[in-house]
Amino acid sequence: MYDIERSSSVIYRSLLRKGVKVDIVRMEWNDFEKNAEFLKAIFPADSKLYYYAFFHHDPFFHPSRILSVVDEGEVMSTLWSLPRIFHNGDNTFHAVGIANVGTVEKARGRGLASYLMDEAVELAKKGGDDFAVLVTDIPAFYSRWDFHDLGKYYADIPARSSLRGITNRKAEATDILKASSGFYQKLDLTVPLRNPASMRALAERNRWSSHFTSGERLPEWIAVQEPSGTLLYVYRTEREDRIDVHEFFWEQETHKENVVNLLSSFGSMTGKTVRAFHHPRILSEVGLSPLKDKETIMFARFSACDPGYVHLPQPEFF
Repeated sequence: MYDIERSSSVIYRSLLRKGVKVDIVRMEWNDFEKNAEFLKAIFPADSKLYYYAFFHHDPFFHPSRILSVVDEGEVMSTLWSLPRIFHNGDNTFHAVGIANVGTVEKARGRGLASYLMDEAVELAKKGGDDFAVLVTDIPAFYSRWDFHDLGKYYADIPARSSLRGITNRKAEATDILKASSGFYQKLDLTVPLRNPASMRALAERNRWSSHFTSGERLPEWIAVQEPSGTLLYVYRTEREDRIDVHEFFWEQETHKENVVNLLSSFGSMTGKTVRAFHHPRILSEVGLSPLKDKETIMFARFSACDPGYVHLPQPEFF
């Protein structure tokens, strides 16, 4: 907890809920360090540098989108509402990513996070956002704000004997941007807008995120190619017991067996299973059977526009 009276933050809204006054504040720039420490205490698996990656590198970050509940000068609960841009071809959508929702242990059970969700959703609607997305393992909580479960899916690929002629190299950002844009447009999926700045922010954020740092090496983009010419772009991490492929895509037409062979090549040298995460349509297209993860992606639409099939690739998690 930290003392809001020593902060420059001011009361954004005071609510009377069940006879109890609840003060909600919006953070200022010089509150950020305390908010990062607050979240680190609640979510110890994430480095404090994970939060600072947003502060220093996210082009859309602003502390006023951090909402907190204050009780007698102490912050008890907080929520980040991150502006995001999604696109589907030439169609652009303004979205909000709900993240870092946390409450100190002694204040849990009082509905403080619910008050913050009420405010975040109201702000998104007033601000003209088209929809919101979030990642959670408690989907029932968010369903009360009309968030729908999109799911997070994966398929396990057993390690195979070494495949000859397959090469891999570090993928260049420009190649990733070109390939991913065309790939998702062809599938008619609405995904986060990517550019060189967002790719740098993604790299800095994920090197400190518990989604990606529990393995033996930092996440990286790899271009893997087989002799027939099939080229696959992969975002991977290596864990003690498996290799995680968090996203993959290709530029040209390819056979599904080629994709699975290239994915399995990551496990051929180590004997580890490869776990490939992706939209269930993509997993099915390459001949894999999607399994639903306990963690999930949720979506709520606020405007009359139809964003179609919204997909939040795992490297874009917040």
